[in-house]
Amino acid sequence: MSTDAIEILISPPDKPGARQILAASDAYLAELYPPESNYASSPAELEAPEITFWIAQDAPTSMVLGCIALKMEAAGYGEIKRLFVQPSARGKGIGSKLMQTVIDAAQQQELHTLRLETGIYQTEAIALYQKFDFAPTEPFGDYEDDPYSVYYQKSLNDGFANPTLCPVCQRTQSEPSLTLCHYCAWPLTETLLLSTAQLVWVRQVWQQMQQGQALQEQLAQVQATILAGVANIASQFAATPEPEPADETISLPAPEPQMDYEPLWAQVSQALSQQQWQAADLRSAQLLVAIAQRERQGYLSPEDVAVLPPELLLRLDELWLEASEGHFGLSVQKQHHIALSGNRARITQVWPKLATELGWCQFGDQWLTYEELSFDLDAPQGHLPVLGDGLVWFVGGWSGAFEGFTKLMSRLP
Repeated sequence: MSTDAIEILISPPDKPGARQILAASDAYLAELYPPESNYASSPAELEAPEITFWIAQDAPTSMVLGCIALKMEAAGYGEIKRLFVQPSARGKGIGSKLMQTVIDAAQQQELHTLRLETGIYQTEAIALYQKFDFAPTEPFGDYEDDPYSVYYQKSLNDGFANPTLCPVCQRTQSEPSLTLCHYCAWPLTETLLLSTAQLVWVRQVWQQMQQGQALQEQLAQVQATILAGVANIASQFAATPEPEPADETISLPAPEPQMDYEPLWAQVSQALSQQQWQAADLRSAQLLVAIAQRERQGYLSPEDVAVLPPELLLRLDELWLEASEGHFGLSVQKQHHIALSGNRARITQVWPKLATELGWCQFGDQWLTYEELSFDLDAPQGHLPVLGDGLVWFVGGWSGAFEGFTKLMSRLP
């Protein structure tokens, strides 16, 4: 099946094929999240006039394979809802075709931003959003903080065409006529003078400033707590003429509860035992993100990779080696890495050659998308795992991923 045979059609949510795909989506979400953390719109809610609902239909068979919806908000942004592709039809570009349809519709409606809520376990969907340049954001609209949810947004037209959305801090202005952002004080009238690369750099500087400010606030709170404790101790000594004998009993703090990652290990092992290589790859990425306690972000930076416990990476590698009879595994990739780079810390010069050997790149500069990878044993040796599209060390893109890759290899015993 090719995407040329897939039709994206506006459909009533109560159409038989639409009802079936929504029911399949509901069943999929019910297996992942508790009811109170499931925010999927019902078919009745999708019939609202501000919502457009599309289905992805296989033209020869009229079988409905996916769906998506767009809700237009009065504030001028759109919310993407109910994105779902049947598991048997994934990896064929249907999700990308649905996303592009919604983005085109939003631009035609002159919406300034697209936003969405999704679950932390929907790693394939998150990778798709990142492919379309959606960035993490805070809860919006009626959403509140939920440990099972993450939120993304994409500023249309690079943020230049919307006078009410600051291109730096991505906050909507209370008054469209403002010349300075109400939150970060960025001069909104200067935006058109910047290139896209310059705007990205300004956003990164703003994020670093926010992180520094948050650290200063935390240090101030710690200092205030220490001073209050010292003052309290001093007052106790002043009020007590003769100190009581010291209690020699040592009270140890209660140990912090340990997270149980065995269910995630079991999912990785099950997928590998059934040779479901793509599912095993995504589950492996999900496991490492959970171990690093980065579920809300949905990815690991090279710095996060550099502190992953070596014994856990070794355990993951052994599972892949056993299931593939030595064909796939992190240690297989490391052997190629050492052979080409001489075990150097950075492999900028040989990275394209290594990626070509592992089947991630063609002709030294044509990098494959995640959907174009080979999830079977006919793939080159060491082709897997890649740990998800945009989730771990590929968060910077294939061509810039060598830093995270070398740090991952350095953690492997």
